[in-house]
Amino acid sequence: MFKKNEYLKETHPELYEKIKKIIDYLDEIISLEPEVAKLKDHPIKDWHKYLFSDIYYDIINKAHLMMNDKEVSELFDDFSKSKNAKLKNLVLKVKKISDELVEDYVETEFKESYLKSHLSTAKNINRDEIKNIRFMKDF
Repeated sequence: MFKKNEYLKETHPELYEKIKKIIDYLDEIISLEPEVAKLKDHPIKDWHKYLFSDIYYDIINKAHLMMNDKEVSELFDDFSKSKNAKLKNLVLKVKKISDELVEDYVETEFKESYLKSHLSTAKNINRDEIKNIRFMKDF
């Protein structure tokens, strides 16, 4: 009972390892919040929780990879020129892995279609909507 576009852990272990690496880097980025005020309310924190739950429930698909790419692109835009060398380095690593995932697992046609039809990001979703999404995922 899985959708055609889903990637299962058993058949794509390398994909899950890369996503786990992204989550680890996001953990490190979020841990820098005391040093970087802009991280306090940054939407990457919500994305981190969402991605972590999706990998836990083994429900990664092409749309997840594209959503990840958009969220990581925003993170990159916000912090790629940071004066905090550790933050900048972590952001660059996350961006590199995200780019590799999209390149390796998402066909060009799907990428273009997704980008045309899905313009919102976690940044544009208010916290109540995020809570509703998480609540609905439990069913």
